[in-house]
Amino acid sequence: MEIDMILEPLAIRQTMNMQVGGEGMAIEQYMTEEGFFMKDPESGGWIKLPDEMYKEVTGQMAGVTETPVDFTMYEEYAEDFTFEETNDEYFLTLVGSGEKFSELMKEMLEKNMPVGADESMMGETDMKVGKVDMQITIDKETFFTKDFDIIMTMDEQGQQVKVTQNIKGTMTKINEIDEIKVPKEILDSAQEMNQGMNQQ
Repeated sequence: MEIDMILEPLAIRQTMNMQVGGEGMAIEQYMTEEGFFMKDPESGGWIKLPDEMYKEVTGQMAGVTETPVDFTMYEEYAEDFTFEETNDEYFLTLVGSGEKFSELMKEMLEKNMPVGADESMMGETDMKVGKVDMQITIDKETFFTKDFDIIMTMDEQGQQVKVTQNIKGTMTKINEIDEIKVPKEILDSAQEMNQGMNQQ
Protein backbone atom coordinates (compact mmCIF):
# COMPACT_ATOMS: atom_id res chain seq x y z
CA MET A 1 0.00 0.00 0.00
CA GLU A 2 1.07 3.54 -0.75
CA ILE A 3 -0.77 6.18 1.29
CA ASP A 4 -0.66 9.96 1.37
CA MET A 5 -2.47 11.30 4.42
CA ILE A 6 -3.37 14.62 6.02
CA LEU A 7 -4.85 14.53 9.52
CA GLU A 8 -6.67 17.89 9.71
CA PRO A 9 -8.94 17.81 7.84
CA LEU A 10 -8.67 14.06 7.34
CA ALA A 11 -7.83 13.28 3.71
CA ILE A 12 -6.34 10.13 2.21
CA ARG A 13 -5.06 9.05 -1.19
CA GLN A 14 -4.36 5.31 -1.22
CA THR A 15 -3.19 2.72 -3.75
CA MET A 16 -3.24 -1.00 -2.92
CA ASN A 17 -1.29 -3.34 -5.21
CA MET A 18 -2.33 -6.98 -4.92
CA GLN A 19 -1.77 -10.31 -6.65
CA VAL A 20 -5.09 -12.01 -7.39
CA GLY A 21 -5.07 -15.32 -9.23
CA GLY A 22 -1.52 -14.68 -10.38
CA GLU A 23 -2.45 -11.31 -11.90
CA GLY A 24 -1.58 -7.88 -10.56
CA MET A 25 -4.39 -5.59 -9.45
CA ALA A 26 -4.21 -1.98 -8.29
CA ILE A 27 -7.03 -0.41 -6.26
CA GLU A 28 -6.95 3.38 -6.01
CA GLN A 29 -8.99 5.37 -3.49
CA TYR A 30 -9.53 8.98 -2.47
CA MET A 31 -11.20 9.88 0.81
CA THR A 32 -11.70 13.59 1.45
CA GLU A 33 -14.47 15.94 2.52
CA GLU A 34 -15.66 15.67 -1.09
CA GLY A 35 -16.48 12.00 -0.57
CA PHE A 36 -15.06 8.48 -0.79
CA PHE A 37 -14.04 7.48 -4.34
CA MET A 38 -12.68 4.13 -5.53
CA LYS A 39 -11.37 3.10 -8.95
CA ASP A 40 -12.84 -0.10 -10.39
CA PRO A 41 -9.75 -2.15 -11.29
CA GLU A 42 -11.65 -4.02 -14.03
CA SER A 43 -13.38 -1.19 -15.88
CA GLY A 44 -10.99 1.60 -14.95
CA GLY A 45 -13.97 3.81 -14.05
CA TRP A 46 -14.42 5.62 -10.75
CA ILE A 47 -17.17 4.89 -8.22
CA LYS A 48 -18.41 7.24 -5.51
CA LEU A 49 -19.27 5.20 -2.44
CA PRO A 50 -22.35 6.08 -0.36
CA ASP A 51 -22.03 8.93 2.13
CA GLU A 52 -22.86 6.48 4.93
CA MET A 53 -19.75 4.47 4.14
CA TYR A 54 -17.61 7.61 4.06
CA LYS A 55 -18.88 8.58 7.52
CA GLU A 56 -18.28 5.04 8.82
CA VAL A 57 -14.70 4.95 7.56
CA THR A 58 -13.85 8.43 8.82
CA GLY A 59 -15.18 7.32 12.21
CA GLN A 60 -12.85 4.31 12.11
CA MET A 61 -9.99 6.59 11.13
CA ALA A 62 -10.63 9.02 13.99
CA GLY A 63 -7.76 7.40 15.87
CA VAL A 64 -5.55 7.44 12.81
CA THR A 65 -2.48 8.53 14.77
CA GLU A 66 -2.57 5.18 16.57
CA THR A 67 -0.41 3.45 13.95
CA PRO A 68 2.23 0.77 14.61
CA VAL A 69 4.54 3.66 15.53
CA ASP A 70 2.27 5.27 18.11
CA PHE A 71 4.35 4.36 21.15
CA THR A 72 1.49 4.61 23.64
CA MET A 73 0.54 1.14 22.34
CA TYR A 74 3.75 -0.28 23.78
CA GLU A 75 3.91 1.29 27.24
CA GLU A 76 3.23 -1.95 29.08
CA TYR A 77 5.86 -3.73 26.94
CA ALA A 78 8.60 -1.12 27.51
CA GLU A 79 10.83 -3.54 29.45
CA ASP A 80 10.65 -6.04 26.57
CA PHE A 81 12.30 -3.66 24.08
CA THR A 82 16.03 -3.47 23.43
CA PHE A 83 17.61 -0.16 22.45
CA GLU A 84 20.52 0.70 20.13
CA GLU A 85 21.69 3.90 18.49
CA THR A 86 23.97 5.25 15.78
CA ASN A 87 25.01 8.84 15.10
CA ASP A 88 21.73 9.51 13.27
CA GLU A 89 19.17 6.94 14.39
CA TYR A 90 17.62 5.08 17.32
CA PHE A 91 16.66 1.42 16.91
CA LEU A 92 13.98 -0.23 19.03
CA THR A 93 13.60 -4.00 18.85
CA LEU A 94 10.91 -6.17 20.44
CA VAL A 95 10.95 -9.96 20.32
CA GLY A 96 8.24 -11.73 22.29
CA SER A 97 5.89 -14.69 22.34
CA GLY A 98 2.96 -16.06 24.27
CA GLU A 99 -0.33 -14.82 25.66
CA LYS A 100 1.16 -11.54 26.86
CA PHE A 101 1.45 -10.31 23.28
CA SER A 102 -1.92 -11.52 21.95
CA GLU A 103 -3.74 -8.22 22.58
CA LEU A 104 -0.87 -6.22 21.11
CA MET A 105 -0.91 -8.34 17.97
CA LYS A 106 -4.67 -7.99 17.55
CA GLU A 107 -4.47 -4.23 17.98
CA MET A 108 -1.69 -3.93 15.40
CA LEU A 109 -3.60 -6.04 12.86
CA GLU A 110 -6.73 -3.93 13.26
CA LYS A 111 -4.79 -0.69 12.79
CA ASN A 112 -3.11 -1.99 9.63
CA MET A 113 -6.25 -3.02 7.81
CA PRO A 114 -6.88 -1.16 4.56
CA VAL A 115 -9.35 1.72 4.67
CA GLY A 116 -12.89 0.32 4.55
CA ALA A 117 -11.97 -3.23 5.59
CA ASP A 118 -14.35 -5.13 7.87
CA GLU A 119 -12.70 -5.01 11.29
CA SER A 120 -15.42 -7.23 12.77
CA MET A 121 -13.71 -10.21 11.10
CA MET A 122 -10.90 -9.89 13.60
CA GLY A 123 -13.23 -10.60 16.48
CA GLU A 124 -14.49 -13.79 14.82
CA THR A 125 -11.08 -15.48 14.71
CA ASP A 126 -9.43 -17.16 17.68
CA MET A 127 -5.78 -16.42 17.08
CA LYS A 128 -2.93 -17.04 19.49
CA VAL A 129 0.42 -15.32 19.11
CA GLY A 130 3.35 -17.58 18.42
CA LYS A 131 5.92 -14.82 18.08
CA VAL A 132 6.26 -11.08 17.53
CA ASP A 133 9.45 -9.63 16.05
CA MET A 134 9.46 -5.86 15.63
CA GLN A 135 12.07 -3.29 14.65
CA ILE A 136 11.45 0.47 14.63
CA THR A 137 13.87 3.14 13.38
CA ILE A 138 13.62 6.70 14.72
CA ASP A 139 15.36 9.81 13.41
CA LYS A 140 17.60 11.07 16.18
CA GLU A 141 17.20 14.76 15.32
CA THR A 142 13.44 15.01 14.72
CA PHE A 143 12.24 11.93 16.68
CA PHE A 144 10.06 11.09 13.66
CA THR A 145 9.67 7.38 12.97
CA LYS A 146 11.46 6.51 9.73
CA ASP A 147 10.43 2.90 9.22
CA PHE A 148 9.16 -0.23 10.93
CA ASP A 149 9.31 -3.96 10.24
CA ILE A 150 6.90 -6.25 12.10
CA ILE A 151 6.72 -10.05 11.77
CA MET A 152 3.91 -11.88 13.58
CA THR A 153 3.37 -15.62 13.71
CA MET A 154 -0.09 -16.78 14.82
CA ASP A 155 -1.93 -20.05 15.37
CA GLU A 156 -5.69 -20.31 14.92
CA GLN A 157 -7.09 -22.27 17.82
CA GLY A 158 -9.00 -25.44 17.02
CA GLN A 159 -7.53 -25.65 13.52
CA GLN A 160 -4.19 -26.71 12.07
CA VAL A 161 -3.49 -23.21 10.77
CA LYS A 162 -0.37 -21.11 11.21
CA VAL A 163 -0.19 -17.60 9.78
CA THR A 164 2.90 -15.44 9.40
CA GLN A 165 2.35 -11.79 8.57
CA ASN A 166 5.12 -9.30 7.74
CA ILE A 167 4.21 -5.60 7.85
CA LYS A 168 6.82 -3.15 6.61
CA GLY A 169 6.35 0.60 6.49
CA THR A 170 8.38 3.66 5.54
CA MET A 171 7.32 7.14 6.66
CA THR A 172 8.32 10.06 4.41
CA LYS A 173 7.26 13.66 3.66
CA ILE A 174 6.21 14.22 7.29
CA ASN A 175 4.48 17.63 7.52
CA GLU A 176 5.24 18.22 3.83
CA ILE A 177 1.89 17.37 2.17
CA ASP A 178 -0.15 20.56 1.90
CA GLU A 179 -3.43 19.16 0.55
CA ILE A 180 -5.08 16.13 -1.01
CA LYS A 181 -7.83 16.92 -3.49
CA VAL A 182 -9.93 14.61 -5.64
CA PRO A 183 -9.06 15.43 -9.30
CA LYS A 184 -11.84 17.20 -11.20
CA GLU A 185 -12.04 14.43 -13.82
CA ILE A 186 -12.88 11.94 -11.06
CA LEU A 187 -15.54 14.22 -9.54
CA ASP A 188 -17.10 14.69 -13.00
CA SER A 189 -17.03 11.05 -14.11
CA ALA A 190 -17.58 9.03 -10.91
CA GLN A 191 -20.81 7.02 -10.76
CA GLU A 192 -22.75 6.63 -7.56
CA MET A 193 -22.21 3.10 -6.26
CA ASN A 194 -25.91 2.17 -6.47
CA GLN A 195 -26.15 3.57 -9.99
CA GLY A 196 -23.18 1.54 -11.14
CA MET A 197 -24.62 -1.64 -9.60
CA ASN A 198 -27.98 -1.13 -11.30
CA GLN A 199 -26.30 -0.90 -14.70
CA GLN A 200 -24.56 -4.24 -14.36
